[in-house]
Amino acid sequence: MTSPTMLPVFPASAGLGTAAPAAFDVRLVEARDLALIVQVHLRQFPDGFYARLGPAFMARYFQQYFRSPAAIGLVAEQRDGSGLVGYLVGTVDDAAHDRLMNGPAAPVLAAAGASALARRPSLWSDFARRRALWYARRFVSRAVRPRRPSAEPRHGELLYICTTAGHRRRGVGAALLRAYVEGAQQAGAASLHLVRERENASGRDFYEHRGWRAVSESVTRDGRPLVHMELSLGGFTG
Repeated sequence: MTSPTMLPVFPASAGLGTAAPAAFDVRLVEARDLALIVQVHLRQFPDGFYARLGPAFMARYFQQYFRSPAAIGLVAEQRDGSGLVGYLVGTVDDAAHDRLMNGPAAPVLAAAGASALARRPSLWSDFARRRALWYARRFVSRAVRPRRPSAEPRHGELLYICTTAGHRRRGVGAALLRAYVEGAQQAGAASLHLVRERENASGRDFYEHRGWRAVSESVTRDGRPLVHMELSLGGFTG
């Protein structure tokens, strides 16, 4: 599990808004982190369809995701060795990442998804009614999408950022985000984007304070309102 930039450790500091010097560092995700990331992810995002497919599917999904040379996985780790206190998952080049996830990784994830659905028959109706056609269309559209010319700018996506319970408001999320943005800049990305739930006011304030701006809104297949945000990397304020 590597990133295209081989990021160094990013020590957290009291300047990230903590009341006392932070006791964690941010580093690249490693294979040994995967089990805990899955555990925390299922606890923090239990309603997502991937999460409902269970831990085995989520582990396989993250394994494939982090194999992408256009992906960045980061963890915040306690300096005393007591474990992880947060993680971040994102990309630095959506087009390149999509080619892997809809190419070599697709059969692996399809098999893992089918196995998970077979063990959870109640999800079949949700998948068939709301998701099967959408996934098929997305796969086809991305599979036939022309390769991005090398001269065109790269755009990355912040997919997940999470701080474990008991460690929020201690600069963990800010340190993860800063490391991700710096890594995306090193990789030559021109901008980053994310999607958050519209009702999440704390998330809005967190990103807006760091230079992200809302660019559009949409609604999920489940009817939840979302806000799409974007960061021009030249305007990141940390």
